[in-house]
Amino acid sequence: MSTYQVIPMIYHSKEQIDAIISLEQQCKQLDSEHLKADLDHISKKDGDHALLCYRDSELVGLLSWYASDPETGSVNAIYIHSIVAKVCSAAYCNKPFST
Repeated sequence: MSTYQVIPMIYHSKEQIDAIISLEQQCKQLDSEHLKADLDHISKKDGDHALLCYRDSELVGLLSWYASDPETGSVNAIYIHSIVAKVCSAAYCNKPFST
């Protein structure tokens, strides 16, 4: 049985950055769309926020978000799931926050 772990992104972690680059490359091979994690934003101090999902020590998902102003935020997700075959998916949402 697989073990999952969700941890916050540490902006200066070379190990996490390398894992995200590998996730992007896997997604590029599995999907016709080029999915990007916006590393230039999540890998710097005071940049976007991100959570990483590991399955059995392999990065299989990334959830990142930022608020561009007090009323609007963006959420991005990249993940790999394998039920029958590996498939890569992405989601992007840019909506006003509800008050």
